[in-house]
Amino acid sequence: MKNINLHILQANPLLKPYNSRLKKEFDLVLKQISKYLETKDVDILVLEDGTRVDNIVKTRIINDNVLAITFDTKHKNFKKYFRQYVRRPVSYDLYLLSIYQKFGQTKTLLEEMLLHGVALNFEKTITKFALAENFELNKNEVDDLINKNKKNFNLKNYTLDKWFYNPKSKPAYIGRVIGYFLVKNYLQKNKNKKLEDLLKLSPKQIAKLF
Repeated sequence: MKNINLHILQANPLLKPYNSRLKKEFDLVLKQISKYLETKDVDILVLEDGTRVDNIVKTRIINDNVLAITFDTKHKNFKKYFRQYVRRPVSYDLYLLSIYQKFGQTKTLLEEMLLHGVALNFEKTITKFALAENFELNKNEVDDLINKNKKNFNLKNYTLDKWFYNPKSKPAYIGRVIGYFLVKNYLQKNKNKKLEDLLKLSPKQIAKLF
């Protein structure tokens, strides 16, 4: 990775006490993921907003070169899980940016699912943290979920909010969950393949594996 610039916006004094810890944690995770990703020329904006953030941490890819990460430092769990709240969005979203920069946007729902599926598997590998409970499905539940939604895989006009940003879907964020298990199952069935191999492929190339 080249030219990944961190900008901690401290107009809100709530973020200032975490300045040095944020810099240290970002440096550590960037060094770790630089072994795998080719992301370049990205500004990471770090903000604090405890009034409008639904979660403790929320990310927004503004364009292929700008990522905004907003923390709610007033949340009761922010200090306790500080490390994973920094590492998770950086690993996840910088992978997405590396793909957008190299290959552009996805074309089908399956490609978008696989994009997020690789991102989740990468996040889990880098951070070593467990995923949310909506990823705790047994094999039969996973197979049933995938089979029920196969008819939608080739959709080109799909709603991102419905599939990837909806906490009320069953399971929550259903597109991400399907993508995660598609990638996970593929790697388990193909022992000669590694996650690092998928990180460099376009979503279209990955989709051809299924």
